[in-house]
Amino acid sequence: MVKAKRISQGEYVYRGFRIHCVGYYEPEHHIAWEAIEESTGEGVARGFSKREVMCEIDYFMDRV
Repeated sequence: MVKAKRISQGEYVYRGFRIHCVGYYEPEHHIAWEAIEESTGEGVARGFSKREVMCEIDYFMDRV
């Protein structure tokens, strides 16, 4: 199991992707998170928890 490495408050690196806290999403009353591929700058995963985004990254990486 790979753990996310904390860079700063609300920013992590996980399996080559930078996960960061986007902010509070009012309609859903949750904090939104997004994963960005560091080499291309593309957003690849979004979710309402860091764990959810990490699971999406795992799913994405296992398919490739």
